[in-house]
Amino acid sequence: MIEIIQKFLLLIVLSLALSARGELSSNYDVNFGFGSIDAKTVVTSTTITGLLFLDVNYNLFLATCKCTFSLTMQEFVSSSQGSLAFTRFGLGTRYYPFNANSYRVIIDNKAEARVWRAAPFVGIEFGTSTLSVSKADSLGRFYNSFSNDVAFRLGNEIPIGAGVILLGHILGAVSLGGGTGSGGSGTQASYTSFGVLVGLRITPND
Repeated sequence: MIEIIQKFLLLIVLSLALSARGELSSNYDVNFGFGSIDAKTVVTSTTITGLLFLDVNYNLFLATCKCTFSLTMQEFVSSSQGSLAFTRFGLGTRYYPFNANSYRVIIDNKAEARVWRAAPFVGIEFGTSTLSVSKADSLGRFYNSFSNDVAFRLGNEIPIGAGVILLGHILGAVSLGGGTGSGGSGTQASYTSFGVLVGLRITPND
């Protein structure tokens, strides 16, 4: 995970040069929805339902490769296990087969225009997450778990105004290895998750 963060910081440094050439732009999106996590230890199996799933992303868009590099934060603001039962930070990329919204094109070697249209995408992220389970079973077992994971996205973007884009996407993740755990269960925890999200992306209209 440390190596991934180092590479992302290097990308930010390189982005300064690309921004000066007009090849890189940045934006952010905020999404809300619901999610579900199946968490397992050696002795317990728990389903956590995210009643309010928050997903925030800061994106660096590189038009030449039709992709974004994203810094992600996710949170179960409200869930069946209480507030803040799930928190995740990740780094990843999204690929747009038909290019993303707001990229610039040159028309007749003269005028510069920005393209706005529906834009499907697929993405992958690597991150770290924490689970806080207050009631893992009928015996009242509890635990806190820290895990590395990989997540996948599939979605679409639809422009609804100047610099404002509506997003709809599904998100799935799986922990890598058993993670580390502490608490009454005394075991390590692993999980799989699924979410459905809708949000807005704000793109500078300069």
